[in-house]
Amino acid sequence: MKLIKNDADYIWWISGQLASARIRAGLSQKKAAELSFVSVNTISNYERGRNCPTAVAIMRLASVYGIDDVNVLMRPDFLKGEEK
Repeated sequence: MKLIKNDADYIWWISGQLASARIRAGLSQKKAAELSFVSVNTISNYERGRNCPTAVAIMRLASVYGIDDVNVLMRPDFLKGEEK
């Protein structure tokens, strides 16, 4: 598994996690935006890696998607220096 070494890696990883979580929850970007009180463009930008959501936004989206926010925020090799 690749070690996340910088912000660009994290943004790439979190964007994929958020898109996957939304799809697993069976929500369109429009519905996810409505339920999380943001615009469709915001959801799209998060999922494309154009913007990085804040921790509060990630927790709100995790709640909307019915997942534990720790699953979105963390992964085993996230801590710098940990080799897998």
